[in-house]
Amino acid sequence: MLDQKYTGVIRHAIEFYGTKPTIPTALKSFRSFLYNQDRARISFITAPGTGFKSITKIYSTDPEIQRFNNIFSAANKNINWKLVKTYDFADTANPPQNTTPVAPIPRPNPTPILPINKKEEDIVIGEDSSSLVPIFIVVVAGLMILKKMKTSKKRR
Repeated sequence: MLDQKYTGVIRHAIEFYGTKPTIPTALKSFRSFLYNQDRARISFITAPGTGFKSITKIYSTDPEIQRFNNIFSAANKNINWKLVKTYDFADTANPPQNTTPVAPIPRPNPTPILPINKKEEDIVIGEDSSSLVPIFIVVVAGLMILKKMKTSKKRR
C-alpha cells in the first residue's frame, strides 16, 4: 500500500535522554524552532507538502531535516548517540509561528426577546436561566399543593 500525502503540520525532532547537548544558534533559524527542556527535545516544522502518512507513522521528506541533524551532530561530537532519537510527528499543539492566525468568526449580538410585561431596560441579555428552573419547580409544586388543599376542603 502506498503512503498518502499528509497535509497537517509535521515537526521533526531530536530527543536526547540523560545528556545535556549544545544547541547551536544556527538551529534557531529553522521554521518554528522549539526547545522543549521538559522532554529534552529540539524540533522544527518541516516544509508544507513534504509530509506523508503510512499505516504506522507520519514522516516528512523535507531536505532541511538532514541539514538540521548535521548541525546538531557537528556541535555535539562527544554526545552518547545511544541516548539520541530522531523522529517526525504531527504537531497539533504548536501551529507555525510565522503564519497569521485566523480570527474566529464573530458571533452576532444576541437579540433580546422582550416579554410583554417588561421594559427593555429591565432585561439582562445572556442571563443564565438555569438558576430559575428550581424556583419555577418550587412555585408550581406549591400551587399544586394549594389547589389540592382547596379541593379537599370543598369536599368536606
